[in-house]
Amino acid sequence: MDSDPILHNIWWTTYKIDNATNLTCTIDVDPNQNGLSKIIAYYSKKDSIIKVVELVAIPLGTQMTCSYFIANKPIFISVAKNNYHLLGDKKQLSTAVTSFNNVIDTIHVQSKPSYEVFYQAEYFFYGDNARYVNIMTEKSIRVDDKKDIAEGLELYHHWKGHLVTK
Repeated sequence: MDSDPILHNIWWTTYKIDNATNLTCTIDVDPNQNGLSKIIAYYSKKDSIIKVVELVAIPLGTQMTCSYFIANKPIFISVAKNNYHLLGDKKQLSTAVTSFNNVIDTIHVQSKPSYEVFYQAEYFFYGDNARYVNIMTEKSIRVDDKKDIAEGLELYHHWKGHLVTK
């Protein structure tokens, strides 16, 4: 991935967005159809949304989807699932997001991570196409699998359309 200048540029752009201090954050809380909670944080610069973090309660914990945008098109989407218990309170946003970090809980002698991440996916997009896809589950790692590319493109169109309705 490092040798591809397009992927490097996408990575560098997401890094700059994550470290920007001049973004405005708007948070929405929504119960979905199954009564499970959803928290969405929209990060914008001027009138453009450049990052969306969606946290959804799932049966085994929480799913976090982070989408980064340039010119109202996704350039990078990551999806991760862990065993954090999301209640749907705005105050949980920071704790829920940091629950996905690979930080060691020093309270326990065994030094186990606080929350177990059991699924991670990364989708890089360029010119309305999936440029690179990487999926890690408890059992496997897949790179640029056709099924995963199709799934990534579904996410791409979902989030591209989501910006239009926001």
